[in-house]
Amino acid sequence: MLIKKTRVIPPELTEANLKRYIANRMDFRKEQFVFEPSLNFPQGALFGDVCEDWQIEYIFEPLDEMDENGFPKYRLLYFQLPKKSGKTALMAGEGIVQLVLSSRPTEENYILAGDKDQASYVLKKTKDFIERNPNFTDIFTIYKNEIIVPSTGAMIQVMSSDAKTKQGRNPDWFLFDELYNQPDRDLWDTMFLGMAAKPHAQGIALTNAGYDKKTICYEVRELCKSGEFKNFYFFEPTGALLESLSMPWISDQWLEIERKSMPIKVFNRFRKNLWVDEGENPFMP
Repeated sequence: MLIKKTRVIPPELTEANLKRYIANRMDFRKEQFVFEPSLNFPQGALFGDVCEDWQIEYIFEPLDEMDENGFPKYRLLYFQLPKKSGKTALMAGEGIVQLVLSSRPTEENYILAGDKDQASYVLKKTKDFIERNPNFTDIFTIYKNEIIVPSTGAMIQVMSSDAKTKQGRNPDWFLFDELYNQPDRDLWDTMFLGMAAKPHAQGIALTNAGYDKKTICYEVRELCKSGEFKNFYFFEPTGALLESLSMPWISDQWLEIERKSMPIKVFNRFRKNLWVDEGENPFMP
C-alpha cells in the first residue's frame, strides 16, 4: 500500500488505545484521521486539530449515540449541508470507523451515489485517510471499488444507481452521498429495506439542498424532518443557525463575490442551504 507522506504521526493503535476508541469514537477520529497539508497546516493535521465544534455536536455525536440495547439511537440520519462545507470529507472516514470499531461483524458496508464517478470520489477520500496513516497499513486491503479488512472479512463497497445488481443487500452501514442526485428510488429502497433484520444497521443520507421535490431525497428529508420516528435524525441548518457554523475555509470576501455574481436560486441553494423551485438556474451554471 502506498503511504502518502505527511509529518503528522498519529498515536499507535495499541490494545489500550483501541479499547479507548471503542468507548469513545470521537477520540479515534480526532487522533487517527490525518488530513492532507494545507495553508494553515503545511505538514498536515490530525482531525482533532482542525475539527469544528458544530461538526462534533450536530454530526458525530448523533452518529455515535446508542440506545439502552447498545444499538445506534439513530438508524437513519439526514444531513443537508451547503456546498463546500466539508461534508464529503467528514463522512468519508466513517466507513473506517465502522470497520475498525464496530463490536459486531459488519460485512456489508456501502458508499452509494447517483453515478459511478461520485461514488468513486467518496471512496477515494476514504482511501486517502487510510494511505495517510501508517497505522492502517496492515489492516486494510484496497481495491478499485472496495476496501477489505482481511482479518475479519469486513468491507466497504462502492455502488451507484446504475449498478446492474442491486437486490439482495443487507447493509450493516451505508452512506448515500449527494442523495438529491439519485435518478430514482430503486437503490435507496434496496438499502433501506435491507436494514430491517439488522437492529445495529445505520444509514446516512448526505446531500446538498435540491430543487425537485418529487424525488427520494425530498421524501427522506420530509420523513426525517417530521419527527414522527424518534430513531431518525435531521440536520438542515439555515438562517441564523447556518451563519453560526464556523467554516473558516470559506472567506467572507469570497461569499460576497458569489452573492453578487451568481443567480439568486443557485446562491440560495448551495450557500443558504435552501431548496429552490425548478426553473431559472436551479443548477450550478
